[in-house]
Amino acid sequence: MLKVCLLLLLLTSLVAAQRSTNRTRLWQTLHGNAPLVIARGGFSGQFPDSSDFSYSMALNISIDNLIIWCDVQLTSDGAGICLPDLRLDNSTNVGVVFKNKQKKYLVNGVPMEGWFSVDFSLSELANVTLIQGVLSRINRFDESQLQILTVEDVSQKYQPPGLWLNIQHDAFFSQHNLSMRKFVDYASRKVKVDYISSPEVNFLRSISTQFKPRKTKIVFRFLGRDDIEPSTNQTYGLLLKKLTFIKSFASGILVPKSYIWPVDGSLYLQPHTSVALDAHKEGLEVFASDFANDVPFAYNFSYDPVAECLFFIDNGNFSVDGVLSDFPVTPSLAIDCFSHLDGDGSADAAISNPEMEYSLFRNPKFRYSGKLLTLSEFLALANNATSVSGVLIGIENASYLAEKQGLSVTDAVLDALSRAGYSNETDKRAMILSSNSSVLKNIKKRSNYELVYEVDENIRDAQNSAVMDIKEFAHSVVMNKDSIFPRNAAYLTGATDVVPKLQASNLSVYVQLFSNEIQSQAWDFFSDPYLEINTFVERAQVNGVITDFPATATRYRRNRCLRLGDKTPPYMNPVEPGSLLQYIYPQPPAEAPNPVLTDSDVIEPPLPSVVKPSTNGTDNNGPAAAAPTPPNGQHKVVLHIFLSTLAILLSTLQPLL
Repeated sequence: MLKVCLLLLLLTSLVAAQRSTNRTRLWQTLHGNAPLVIARGGFSGQFPDSSDFSYSMALNISIDNLIIWCDVQLTSDGAGICLPDLRLDNSTNVGVVFKNKQKKYLVNGVPMEGWFSVDFSLSELANVTLIQGVLSRINRFDESQLQILTVEDVSQKYQPPGLWLNIQHDAFFSQHNLSMRKFVDYASRKVKVDYISSPEVNFLRSISTQFKPRKTKIVFRFLGRDDIEPSTNQTYGLLLKKLTFIKSFASGILVPKSYIWPVDGSLYLQPHTSVALDAHKEGLEVFASDFANDVPFAYNFSYDPVAECLFFIDNGNFSVDGVLSDFPVTPSLAIDCFSHLDGDGSADAAISNPEMEYSLFRNPKFRYSGKLLTLSEFLALANNATSVSGVLIGIENASYLAEKQGLSVTDAVLDALSRAGYSNETDKRAMILSSNSSVLKNIKKRSNYELVYEVDENIRDAQNSAVMDIKEFAHSVVMNKDSIFPRNAAYLTGATDVVPKLQASNLSVYVQLFSNEIQSQAWDFFSDPYLEINTFVERAQVNGVITDFPATATRYRRNRCLRLGDKTPPYMNPVEPGSLLQYIYPQPPAEAPNPVLTDSDVIEPPLPSVVKPSTNGTDNNGPAAAAPTPPNGQHKVVLHIFLSTLAILLSTLQPLL
């Protein structure tokens, strides 16, 4: 089988790779300042919302002026605690501690059942711990005994650059003789409160005269367009047309991101609305909510959360004044490292869907667009592409094709490369990859192309003799991500020494396969493809990456936060393998270690001569046999006797290293 890749050599100058100059750029926000990052419950995409782990991580790896978000609930004795939901059982183990204290209440006219904060004093909640409230997210930290935090705890313990209090249900607490107005007045005298938001008009109007906008800004929060605002009995969609009225008691609005960039029923981006521009005309700041790396967003962004964020802050027409995210590291990267690069990260037509089991599809609208290319067509495409510096052609099952199908895939590849001009002096780089040493040895005798050996199983080390064997027939090596940073239960456990060992023998090392879908990434990378690429480049010092999403790799190469040494911002530092795993309790069971690459894995007999198959479908040895299993990898099935192509991109980072 023939596997073909384009080789994208990115020659971006490092002169531009300086620390963000966004602080001196004129942003299209209301006041021309860089947009804010608001961490919803801290780093709630990874840890239990509003927990110690969540707030600490958000502050450690996000932008300097990070705003910490707290959803305020009131206890029966009037204490303000930070919890994401009115019902405690959605984010704590209260149902285990107090098994029979669930209640039924009407909340804005809707009946709800559960454990509510109004039925417990602060002291009663001392033994209640936080858990992950989103079922689709990892719950490995649920047993970490994370305590419920008060507003004062959050402010005094973490001393965030900014604190945002969201009051979601003032009317409900008023029905239980608890005054949220009195609480925010008390809290603002005890701690510095920068923003107060609520979806209830009456509450914001009641406190608007208490706070000076320069000290504490009042923000009206919009819910769904068809939801009813309880004070005015009007829909939020209707209130959106009354921004002058909103301006009378608020200095900003917080809207779901779909209010600004809507998507259709197929999850494709539609033209932006005028919401941000209209609000700015009224003198209102605009904050966008619902940013999360692990929730499907428009296919136009190719599962790239930085690309999505850039559409809201750097689109040439407007910029929101801040984004509310469960993964604050991502908007931090977007604002400080990737904005104003004038790049294009639009989606390309899908050719494969490796994460279909998670219902993650690639650009389904164009699922059947395009066509399979012959090798000659593929090489012509590469020759005519100015952004492509070369091609990588993968060859597998050459022995089977020669013996059982009468085909010499090595002859076909070399002939196609020659006819395309690659055998002559050319600016295009040609690389030939195989997991079979016999293939590379055969080609080495007949050409001067760069040869790449694929180690297609996860390894923890390589014998010195095996490295020397590879050195005899290859210039570089491709290996899987787990051979560099092994994983257990989707968490990094440490790092191997395979990369420096191979590089010490002058073998370049490329790693595969990078995808933007979060299921392909270790949890340590916080569902952000840039953190994953950066860790392999900066910590493992690989020479290149093979990716399904070249726009992401291209954007990574162009970001301003590379090569800054001690001035590298925390959100561009490589991940420390094993740093998250140590905080998980109980620890996941240890997995068997990966094997060591040995001589017997590498050395193979020469390629057999081509044998034309008999017309009756048998040969001298009986019925045609199935393709053999390669010595160092998984069984590869030949689906067609014709040369097939799979177009993915190799984005090499070698010029950086």
